[in-house]
Amino acid sequence: MEVHDERVPEETFGACLDALPQVCVEVLLERDGRLLVARRTNEPARGEWFWPGGRLYKGEE
Repeated sequence: MEVHDERVPEETFGACLDALPQVCVEVLLERDGRLLVARRTNEPARGEWFWPGGRLYKGEE
C-alpha cells in the first residue's frame, strides 16, 4: 500500500468534518470524592486539562 504524507487543506478538512457524523465520548471517573483528569499532550489545546475520552471516526471499531 502506498502512503502519502500530505495533508488536506484546513478548509477542506473542516468541510469534511462538518459533513460526517462523529461520535465523541468523555468519561468522568470518581473515586473517594476525587475525579480523574488528564493533561493534553497533543494539539489543539496542548497542556490543557480535560476529561479522558476520544473520538470515533466512521468505520473505526
